[in-house]
Amino acid sequence: MNNLIFILHTVTIALITLIANQLGKQFIVSTLAIFAILANLFVLKQINLFGLQVTSSDAFIVGISLGLNLIQEKHGQKTAQTVVWISFWCLSIYTILSQFQIWYTPNLLDASHTHFDNLISLAPRLTLASLCSYLISQTLDVKLYAFFRNNFKFNSLIQNYGSMAISQLADTVIFSIIGLAGLNYNLIDIICFSYLIKLLAITISILTSLLYKKLLNPKN
Repeated sequence: MNNLIFILHTVTIALITLIANQLGKQFIVSTLAIFAILANLFVLKQINLFGLQVTSSDAFIVGISLGLNLIQEKHGQKTAQTVVWISFWCLSIYTILSQFQIWYTPNLLDASHTHFDNLISLAPRLTLASLCSYLISQTLDVKLYAFFRNNFKFNSLIQNYGSMAISQLADTVIFSIIGLAGLNYNLIDIICFSYLIKLLAITISILTSLLYKKLLNPKN
C-alpha cells in the first residue's frame, strides 16, 4: 500500500506545483515555501518503500526542485535563486518559532503537547542538517538547471532530470553526513536507498509534468 500511496503522493505534489506555476509567480513561491516546511516536519517519519527504509518527506524535496526548474524556465535564474532564499527563510522561521510552542508548559486539560513535542522538537543536529542540505541542494539545482538549459537547449528532459538528479544526490549525502554520521546507522545504505527513492520520485514528477504540458498543448 505504501508504494501506491508514494506514487499518488508524488503525482499530487507535481500537479500542485504545475498548477501553481500556471497561476502565477506568487502562487508557486508560496507553494515551494509550504513544501519546504512540510518536508522538515515529516523528515522523521520513516516508512518502507519497495523494500527500502526511507523517510516520507522525499517527495516534497523533489517537488521543490521541479518548482525551481519551472520558475527558472519562466522567470529566469535570478528569480529562482531568490525563491530558494525565500523558502529557506520561511523554513527557518518555522523551525525557530515552532520551538516556543513546545516550551510552553501544558495544563492538565491539554492532550496534544506530547504529540507536538514528538513532531516539532527535532534534535538540533537534524534541524541543522535539514537546513544546510536544503539550501545547498536547491541552490545547486538552480545553477545546474541553468547549465543544462544552456548546453541542452532542445532537450527539456535532460535539463530537468540532470539538475534534479544531481542536486538530490547532494541533498541526500549532506543530510546523511551532518545528521546521521557517528550514530548507529550504515550511511552508505541510507544514502543509496534514499537516493533510489528520490530518483523514482524525480521520474514520476517529470513524467507527470510532460503529460500535464501535453494535455495543455496537445499540438506540441
